[in-house]
Order: sequence, then C-alpha cells, then structure tokens
Amino acid sequence: MRVFLVDAPHKVWPLMRGWTPNPGILPLGAYLEKDFDIKVVDGTVLENSWRDFEEIMRKEKPKIVGISCVAACFIYDTMNACRLIKEVSPKTIIVAGGSHPALVPEETLRSCKEIDYIVVGEGEITFYEFLKAFEKGEKDFSQIKGLAYLEGDKFIYTGDRPLIEDLDTLPMNAYHLFDMSNPGYNIASEGKNSTAVTFSRGCEYKCTFCSETIFWRHRWRGKSAQKMVDEFQLLKEKYGMVTFFVGDDMFNWNRKRTEEFCDEMIRRKVKVNFWIQTRADFLLRDKDLIPRLKEAGCYQIMMGLEHHNQKVLNDINKKALVEQSIEAMKLVKKNRISVMATLMLGHWGDTKENMYDFYRFARPYLHHYG
Repeated sequence: MRVFLVDAPHKVWPLMRGWTPNPGILPLGAYLEKDFDIKVVDGTVLENSWRDFEEIMRKEKPKIVGISCVAACFIYDTMNACRLIKEVSPKTIIVAGGSHPALVPEETLRSCKEIDYIVVGEGEITFYEFLKAFEKGEKDFSQIKGLAYLEGDKFIYTGDRPLIEDLDTLPMNAYHLFDMSNPGYNIASEGKNSTAVTFSRGCEYKCTFCSETIFWRHRWRGKSAQKMVDEFQLLKEKYGMVTFFVGDDMFNWNRKRTEEFCDEMIRRKVKVNFWIQTRADFLLRDKDLIPRLKEAGCYQIMMGLEHHNQKVLNDINKKALVEQSIEAMKLVKKNRISVMATLMLGHWGDTKENMYDFYRFARPYLHHYG
C-alpha cells in the first residue's frame, strides 16, 4: 500500500530563505518503508508550492496521508493542506501528527473536520499499527494506543503508548525519501550544503513555555555516539552536507555520550562543522569537554538562557541562575566558539527599563540572538 507523508507548504521568511527535511517524517518514513511504499511530499520546496501541492494530490488521490505539523506556528498551513486534500480527493484518510495536533488533539479535530485521526506523541509504532489495520480493512482502531479521533461528536483517545526506550533500534533516517539536491534545502544562515539533524528526543526539565518537554513526557532518550557519527558520515558522503544544526533540545544531557561522540568523530576523522543546543548549567558541568567538542567540529553553541532577570527565570520554572548564564557565555567565548542564545522579551511584569537591561546583559557575549 502506498502511503503519502506530507509536510504542508509553508511561507519561508524573506530573511531566512532556507528549509530542512521534516524531523518527524525522516524517522517515520524510515520505520514504515519496510512494509509500505512511502512517498514524501514536502510542500515548502515545491517550485510553485500550493499549486504544485494541489496538482499532486489531485493526480494521485492517495488512499492515506500522514501529515506532520512540527510547531504551533504551522497549524494553519497544516489545516489548509488537509482541507485542500479532501477537496480534491474526498476519500483520502488523513492522519495528523506532530506537536500541535498531539498536544491539543480534541481542539484540532474539532477545528479541522478534514483530519480523520491524530497520532498523539511518538509516531512510528502507532502509525505503523494503524496502517496495518487500515490495510486489512479494519474499521475499529480503538485498540491501537496513541490514537485520537472523533466518533460522531464524541472524542476518543485510546491511551498513551509506551515510548521507544532504545532509539538505536530505529533505522537510519530516510533522507533518500527527500530530494536532498533541492536548492531549497539549506540552513539560511549557513548557506549551501547545510542541514539539520536530531540525535535525541526530549528534555527532563519542565519550563512552563516549552511544548517539547510535554510532547516527550519529560523524558530524555538519545542515540548512541556510533549512530550519531554514522548519520553525519552518511550525510557528508552521500549528500555533500558539511554544516549541521543539531536539533537536540539537550545535546549533552548524557555526559558519557558526549565524550564518546567527540572521541568517535575525531577517531573517524569526520570533517564537518556543527552547532548544538544546551543549557548553561550543563555547559558549566561539562566545561572540560568544550575544547573536545570544538576539535570534533562544534563551532557554535546555542544556550536556552531565556531571560536576564532572575525573577522571570523563576516564574518560567527554568531552574537556572542568571550568574550561570553569564559564566557559560564567558566560557564558550573563551574557547573561541560562537555564542548563540534564545531569549524572550515581553514577559508579564517586564518594564521598559528591564527590557533595556536585556541588551546590557547580552551585548558583551552574544554573536547571535534567537
């Protein structure tokens, strides 16, 4: 059975003319293709995005579409794509996944009647079981964990599915399902031959603003150092990628894995450049590893500092100190690695003077603001 995995067309910001393969579809496609014929449609890199997307759906009239919405800012594009699919192919079954549909499944189903089912949380096994049942002609999916749908006007959720404990059991991400030669695939700030990778899932902190930690149930799980380097090597040798954003929420959560990763990169002489995300306190914990990360190819570290005011950090349950942020920025800069930080302005209680303090806090250290 042929299954379409879709990322809706999105408008790319004029100042950031870059896009990367959907981080949910990459592992999902790899897991499903052992038993299904997988076709990926990435609407954003189509030459005439919405027009081409409509033509593909009208021509193919797929039996089933899995559509991914990786962020809340993309939900309207996702819903519009679902409406378009149903308009040109009314019999197509649409299954949505990703952070927004998964975190508010009932609201999403009621807001977009064109969505038939939602995979809540980790998608590989749930969607695989759904497809197997669908292929057999089954109509009752109530025994498949991790599925949400409407039965008449009644909202049904079949219950949480256990997380995949060992990410090394998953196959290599299915980059071959994407047209990696498409010039639209790049990280805008890094230019050609750049892309994003993800080597872990989740974070065990409970910051109030973050959907990722809820989506992954406040758990961290990571691929082994061997698998991480394998992926870098594949992307460099097969697709010519040399610069990477590592999208792990907490790259160095596991210190031993970080050490093994650096050792493996250096041992195998995988010459690529990459930047990572982490917390200031974890960088301070692993400060002796920063030179090793640099030797392995790390040229930039993005820290989730969030705010320059301790009261705000406490309000958002960051479990961090402003002093740690300053010390970590100094440490990274001392090691001649570019400093990047995610920061928020406009928190309730922020004053005009407090916002000016942001610049005094950040200017001496930061090369990039996000």
